[in-house]
Order: sequence, then structure tokens, then C-alpha cells
Amino acid sequence: EKHRSYCTYRSFISFRSSLDLLTQLDNYMMWGRPAAGSGAPGVPIWRSKPRAIGKPCWRRHQRLGVTVRSVRVRARGLNEMTATMSLMWAAGSVTGLVRDGNEDSVYAGRWLFAVADGMGGHAAGEVASAAVIESLRIYDREVAPDELLEVLGRAVGEANAEVARRAAEDASRLGMGTTLTALLWSGDMVAVVNIGDSRGFRLRNGQLRPITEDHVMGKLLSNAGAMAPVLSRYLDGSPYRSPDLGLRELQCGDRYLLCSDGLSPVVSTEAIGGALVAAVSPGEAVRQLVALAENAGGPDNISVIVIDVAAAGTGGGAAEPVTLGAAFDEAVTR
Repeated sequence: EKHRSYCTYRSFISFRSSLDLLTQLDNYMMWGRPAAGSGAPGVPIWRSKPRAIGKPCWRRHQRLGVTVRSVRVRARGLNEMTATMSLMWAAGSVTGLVRDGNEDSVYAGRWLFAVADGMGGHAAGEVASAAVIESLRIYDREVAPDELLEVLGRAVGEANAEVARRAAEDASRLGMGTTLTALLWSGDMVAVVNIGDSRGFRLRNGQLRPITEDHVMGKLLSNAGAMAPVLSRYLDGSPYRSPDLGLRELQCGDRYLLCSDGLSPVVSTEAIGGALVAAVSPGEAVRQLVALAENAGGPDNISVIVIDVAAAGTGGGAAEPVTLGAAFDEAVTR
């Protein structure tokens, strides 16, 4: 009996060690160590000082007063970015139909938009997501287009350090982590950052395309089969967590979506695309998407930001920034 218990323990340790090793290989082989002296822990070396090559294509609260089931679309607005472009957006975050609390955090501002999903099953996931959003908010300001990647990379590095600081405050928070997908706009360009499995999409000319890639173990293991998704990269305060960073060009008529995994993959990409095409406004799109996720069982927290790119002068005045989900609760209680 003792021998059997020992073997089980050794197998568990080996499995955990394998996951840790794969995570490190993903970080080091794909992205490299953080650039020395870059001031942004976890930012890929080869993107710490981005080069502009032509036009690279990687690419408190206003209420609408319309409720879909238990969700209220909490914010909408329009941001005048340049003489030729405007942004119109709406955001929502709800608990879903299964979870007891909301571990997602959302920020929608004048230049910055972000969704962070505190990792379910980990200690204090809601604290991690709130810490990241609160840290990022100070970067909701206009920057030169050629500085977007550098500024957003530095912002994520500081947010990751804030997660480490909060984890050190309380032993029960050790191991907490969060995903992050965010956009930072300037002129006719947008920088995209992603780590984890919260997703970003762009609808252009009726075609929906992902602008982020999930960081899960299944991507690293060719024989993963039906293995349940296990995050290979996320923000947990480790200095070796490396996000994906990219730059995309805006076009009038584009519609962007940021969401937690309570929407995608719970709702199919085809259904999401249909809702985004059919909705006449970002607010209507948010309501429809949340309803789709809840109709699919609402197994997780659901957070959505929909952003339209339009000609200048479309819509009303500049929007006030909004914070939703765990970050809003944190801001109220702190």
C-alpha cells in the first residue's frame, strides 16, 4: 500500500513537472527571455523594439437601460481618435448561469480595451484579473502609432508585476493567475496583446477572423487528443510569462470583439459571426452575444466588448471609461 501511494505521488509530480517544462519550452523556444533592461518582464525579445515595415497587419459608468435576462449592457460610447476615425463601443460582463461569482474583469476606455479572465480553480482568480485591469488603466491615453507595441508591452509587464505583488500579500493567493486580451489604439493602427485563452476577433466585409491564438497545452502536444485545455501561458507574476503582441491597421466598417471563454468557445464562431453581422450597434451585439452564451448553458463568466470603427463625427460625444466585473467590485470595496 505504501509502495502504491509512493508511485502515485511520483506520477503526479512527474505530470506536474511535465506541464511546467512544456510551459517553459513554450515561453523560451517561441518567445525567448525578456529583453534585458527593457522594463517589461515577459515581453518577447524580438518585439521589445518593434520595427515599422510598411503597414504591418498582424494584426464611471453609463447604462443603456436594456436588460437581457440577468445582464445589463453597462456601457457604450464613442471615441474620436483622429480626424478621420471614430470608435463606438459597448461592454458587458455577467456571472453566467453556473458560477457563483464573476472572476472576469473588463475595461473599456478612450484608447484602451481589455478583458481579463481570472483562472477558475486557482486561488483568487478574481484578484488576479482585477489587479491586471487596475494596472492597465493608467495606460488609457493617446500614444504615437509607432510606440503602440512598446507601450502595450510595458503595460502588460507592469500588470504582471502587480499580480506578483498582490500574491505576496496573502499566502492564500499563491498560484493565482489570469488571462488577458487587450487593444490599444492610435491613429489608424491598433496594437493587440494576448496571453491565455481569452479571444479577439475582427469582422471585416462580413468575414469574421480571429486576431488572437489560444495558449493551451493542446497546441504544444501533437498527441494531446481530447485532452482538456490546460493553459500554457497566463499572467501569474512570473517574469517569464510572454504575451503575443501584434499590430493591425484599422478600416472604417471594422467591428472588433474581445471576449472571455464564457462566450467563445461556448458559442460557435459561426454563431458569433452571425450575431455580429446582424446587430446594428455594439450595444445590440453585446446583448445578443450574452444571450447566446446563456442559451448555451452559461457555464462560465461571460465578458464581451464590441467596438466599431467608423468615420469621424458618427455618434455622440466621447465616452467615459468603464470598469466591469471583478475589477469593478474591487474598486468599490478597496
